[in-house]
Amino acid sequence: MLTGVSAAPAPAQQTEPTVEITDLGTAALGANVRSANAAVLPDGTPIMYLLNNAEPAVLFVLNADTGELLDSVVDEEERFLAASTTVASDGSLWWVTRDGKGSTIHHYDPATSTDRIVATSPAGESVIRRVKLSDDESVLYGSTYPNAKMWAIDTETGELLEDYGTVVPDGSNDSYIWGFERIDDTLYGGSALGEGHLMQVDANSGEVTPIEIPEKYESLQYFYDFRKLTDDLIAMSFSKANSSVTTNTLLWQHSTQSFICEDALPITAGNYPFTDPDENGVAYFRTSEGIFSFDPSDCSIEPTDFGSTDLADLPNPSRIRQLQVPNDDGVEESVLLGALNDGTFWTYNLDTGATAHHTTEHEGLVLTAHSLHEGPDNQLYIGTYLGPGAIGTYDPASGEKGLLEGPKQADDFVNIGDNQMLITSYPGGVIDKVDVSQEWSYGDNPSQYARLRDTTNQTDRLLTIDAQDGLVAIGAVADYGYKGGSLVITDAAGDDRFYDNILGEQSITSVKFGSDGLLYIGSNVRGGLSSPTDPGPVSVAVVDPADGSVLHQHEIDTALIGTMAEVDKKMYFTDAKGTVMVMDMESREVSTVVEQDLGAISPWGKVSALEYNPADGLLYGTHGSKLYVLDPATGEIVTTDDSIEYKRLEVTEAGEVFVISSTHLYQIALAGEETPAPTTAAPSSPDPTSPDPTSPDPTSPDPTGGPSTGASSVSPSTPAPSGPTRPGLPDTGSWVGIPVFGMALAAGITAAWLGRR
Repeated sequence: MLTGVSAAPAPAQQTEPTVEITDLGTAALGANVRSANAAVLPDGTPIMYLLNNAEPAVLFVLNADTGELLDSVVDEEERFLAASTTVASDGSLWWVTRDGKGSTIHHYDPATSTDRIVATSPAGESVIRRVKLSDDESVLYGSTYPNAKMWAIDTETGELLEDYGTVVPDGSNDSYIWGFERIDDTLYGGSALGEGHLMQVDANSGEVTPIEIPEKYESLQYFYDFRKLTDDLIAMSFSKANSSVTTNTLLWQHSTQSFICEDALPITAGNYPFTDPDENGVAYFRTSEGIFSFDPSDCSIEPTDFGSTDLADLPNPSRIRQLQVPNDDGVEESVLLGALNDGTFWTYNLDTGATAHHTTEHEGLVLTAHSLHEGPDNQLYIGTYLGPGAIGTYDPASGEKGLLEGPKQADDFVNIGDNQMLITSYPGGVIDKVDVSQEWSYGDNPSQYARLRDTTNQTDRLLTIDAQDGLVAIGAVADYGYKGGSLVITDAAGDDRFYDNILGEQSITSVKFGSDGLLYIGSNVRGGLSSPTDPGPVSVAVVDPADGSVLHQHEIDTALIGTMAEVDKKMYFTDAKGTVMVMDMESREVSTVVEQDLGAISPWGKVSALEYNPADGLLYGTHGSKLYVLDPATGEIVTTDDSIEYKRLEVTEAGEVFVISSTHLYQIALAGEETPAPTTAAPSSPDPTSPDPTSPDPTSPDPTGGPSTGASSVSPSTPAPSGPTRPGLPDTGSWVGIPVFGMALAAGITAAWLGRR
């Protein structure tokens, strides 16, 4: 990636230059289990349901005893995020998919291998957080975001029976009902994020009654999972309230309307720590120390022997479930099941001690591409959105693709030397460092460079990063429920300097070191999810990286400042609509280059980009799934295109331009232009030489498109897209056969097998 360079002479342009697009195939493939459930069918067959984030989302149905893939279902509405599931008494599955536009409720019947869509976005809510069935299974209840609602639908017709409305107190900023459970005709809800309210709703009358939280837990910020342990008891998991609290679970007894077994449970691990109970009413839960049993009859806990099994060294499961499975003699045995993000799962028989890790090879699903970067080795690295812990790669020289183990969501990259690269990731505010000249082994190389988490606003999303002269600057967004964000400046010695809310209670979503040694930053009215939006305006500012002082601040009436690019001592940047502006780095005057309204983008601007190409002297930008090319010498738009979905772009050292959509990698060029060697070298970014420091959880809008606003053509080697490409399953391009987490990606991959059986 080239930064801080002088403008090359702009070439003569055609009146209407054509954008030539070469489709390089899917950007990244792999299983990506984000939700799971288990059931025993009437014939005694144990079933594991694995729901994958993919383009589109896919449900795997597997025999939990043998690991055999029995069926697979592709979301016909092409939503790409896995959401809630609940199992019916006959072993069938209610499952939900979602995206930035809405949610779809499915019902899958394993007896007939049929799936039907029951309803879409009940009560007008875009996100369904949890679903629960009534005792007679004629009603499905749900909880939502962004208005913290509850609703009820008819399971046969999908008809909305009740919209209970927003159930949090008036004036609350909590927009989620994450914790959700039902006992008899009472619905229980726990809200998120930031305040953590607890309430019960009468399913017949709709009356909402708040539940008072014990005083010692009043500082909790959100509830995240409810699990019915008996017909009279709910385990309510919440964010740890304060350092003196020794539990993150409240146990609510429905019959007495009171909390019981105070502090009986230790701090649990994971967002879904509890299983359903066995025939004796005993449930199981995870902690950092292993898996334990909990007996509600006497509030007792006991460790299992899971920690001494061969399964203990596997990655933490995203879900654990408990089934009563009949053995060959018809005697029911208690079996724990754990679903891993990589598409594998394990079973642990609590009665016999038998274990199995089922690594059935799943052909790669199309992962959601999220970020794009040219590494110091000239390879392209592609981060995935809420992925399985994988980074896609592409070698422009050979056309070969690969898949590397990495963080679940790589938000941004920066090169810091001839061979080294930093990767920011979500969740948790982690930066990893990798030497690309050495063997890639996640955990060792890349290894953790910094964890930028413990600040007043709980820095969580490290959306943008840049480096210069041994310093690394990060633009960060606060955690769920917290306003604002931070500018963080760090180095290899571990000197992490947090400048919280440096431009007011706003996040920092653009950072760029200039050739003058100063740091240029841009803010965003959005803070952490479920936090109040700042009224604005936002600012572009000049910061001294030595001490974090703001040398100059210019307010702009927009919602965000997008990516920055320097050309000839001028810093270009965009606003929320795609208008390109520029700051003269000497006079610090700000002016508008070209006004554009290219449509909505994600809240923090991650589906926009702006990069300078010294090979042709032009600025390439993406915004609102569209491409534009700007001549900085004249301030005029050279061409635009929206024939594909443009999400992020990267200009390589060789002057080649690559872009990603949600699914595919493309190379683009302007017709008639040759790509010469770069006319100006990128400024050096010396690698910090000090030892690394060691320090230990919504969706982007679904892109839309339309007719092209500029001429475009697609390489004859690839089919011409009819619009923004979100194909789903077939892949083109050559892939390296790399086993990742027990999942193998084969050369010449296709996913035709995912059709209905």
